[in-house]
Amino acid sequence: MKNFVSDRGLPNTIPIQGAGVNLGQGATPSWKVLAVQDWTTDLFSMTLQERWISAGVISNEYIVCQTNCPVSTIDHPTIDRNHLDSAFYVDISASYKFTDAVQGYVKVDNMFNKDAATVPSDITNPGLYDVVGRAFRVGMRANF
Repeated sequence: MKNFVSDRGLPNTIPIQGAGVNLGQGATPSWKVLAVQDWTTDLFSMTLQERWISAGVISNEYIVCQTNCPVSTIDHPTIDRNHLDSAFYVDISASYKFTDAVQGYVKVDNMFNKDAATVPSDITNPGLYDVVGRAFRVGMRANF
């Protein structure tokens, strides 16, 4: 069992288990994978990057139920769904060297425009999930 426990140190509060949680600033998903493949020649380079975040929960302190729920408390609120789906993103980039001093590049983040995990509020973790959607960049680099 993985543990990532935060103790607020305040009276009448409980420690919070963050392992397996995919939401909030202290999110610690069970698995996070980054894979990068790169192909480079003297003039051209291409990079493919895959990002994967395992499925997780909104909070380990939530009690999931639909009927006959216990009384909801601050430390253990009740909720009808405590699951966040996994996410898989693909980024691709390429560059071309026109001269020793000038290089052009193009990059597409989140190539398949995968949406961020749907959560019951507007607090999707941008450190884990892509909250922007597909994004394009084109540019030139010059050395003087």
